[in-house]
Amino acid sequence: MGVIPKDILEHIEKEARVSLLNNPGFLSKFCGKSPIDIFSITPYKKLIFIWGNHETGLQHINIRHRFFSNEYTRCKGEYIITSRFGMESGTLMDYRRMADELYFEQNRVIEEPGRGKHYDVFMGRLPFMDNKEFKLVLHKNTKIVHTLYPNIPPHEKPKGKRFLRYDCQVEYQDETYARVVIPYLDIKERLVFGIGVRIDKTAHKETWSVLIYKNDTLFKKADNVADSSIFNSGYSIPYRIDQINKMDLTFIEDWVLEGIDKHSI
Repeated sequence: MGVIPKDILEHIEKEARVSLLNNPGFLSKFCGKSPIDIFSITPYKKLIFIWGNHETGLQHINIRHRFFSNEYTRCKGEYIITSRFGMESGTLMDYRRMADELYFEQNRVIEEPGRGKHYDVFMGRLPFMDNKEFKLVLHKNTKIVHTLYPNIPPHEKPKGKRFLRYDCQVEYQDETYARVVIPYLDIKERLVFGIGVRIDKTAHKETWSVLIYKNDTLFKKADNVADSSIFNSGYSIPYRIDQINKMDLTFIEDWVLEGIDKHSI
């Protein structure tokens, strides 16, 4: 449903004209399960954020472009990272303000013929976002938002990844001890390696290791790949796991990839 039929677009705009969300005091409303439900309307330009799905609307923006998204595209044996908002942005209030600031005729751009048939595109730099450039894409001849994202120049885009990191898998022994594995899968979705963390709340300690797999079976383990750290017993284990999920583990990932390439681990 990336391209929405004209009669559905007309229905959405008709509903938007009488929606309570036109009142600037209303940020959003609870939606049902329909992708065409109106979730929010911007206060100044009256741009419409529908609930959407994986291909369009608010859900699409969150899935593809939020900082902590695990969404990637596949190309030439690698995972290609989609453009992302910064860690401190990517909220509905940010989206509303960005959309209102971008929706000016002078920001309209001529897209390639295929895309221009279905969408109107606006692009500009936003001072309140460190003067970075963003793209706002609307369904053709409407105020319905298809997507919104940072416009990153090709030379600044991050390199593709050979392995995709997934969320922590957790095995609890009790409320004071847990084993955590952060799995990494290749382009064929085969488990290649993992980063393991043993959290011991009683001993106030956590220990990190690297796990190498072959045919989805543990083949080799390297302990103490990061300094054992003091676990703050004031934290719950689920809270710590959430922190680990969001950590930048590039220093371990690079060490593992170098070891895999050199057959040293």
